Amino acid sequence: MGRTAAAVGAGVFSLGFLIGAADGAKAADITIAVINVKNDSGSVRLALYSDPEKFPKKEGVIARSFAPAVIGETIVTFANVEPGTYAIIGYHDEDDDETFDTFLRIPREDFGFSNDAVISRKGVKFEDVSFVLEASGAHITFSVKSIGEHAEGIE
Repeated sequence: MGRTAAAVGAGVFSLGFLIGAADGAKAADITIAVINVKNDSGSVRLALYSDPEKFPKKEGVIARSFAPAVIGETIVTFANVEPGTYAIIGYHDEDDDETFDTFLRIPREDFGFSNDAVISRKGVKFEDVSFVLEASGAHITFSVKSIGEHAEGIE
């Protein structure tokens, strides 16, 4: 518990400087319960997006957060986020190398999206993944799955 609290606290502290409320707007927290975490190796890492034109590109990430992996459910928080529309992509970084591992562009680590969006043959769209953050904050849940589990839902 100490390792989890320290990592989350460090992530929350640093994110407060990266994204804060502009023009006095009330900042809110986004608390994410990432479920279907299969083991406690490594970390669960999330990326926050706000621009549909830059989603899901690396340059579109406005903040990152992580927490040590906990079997079943891992809680990750983005703190002091300005109310608006956002999308989240996450993955279970089992080897904790801060890289989403692929082989021939095929994901090797479990991953998921806010709204538990389903991947189509064309990928995933911002409107399928996005949610509205109100001034009161948001609590969302989504699953990380292997590429095989995601493929079962592709139409």
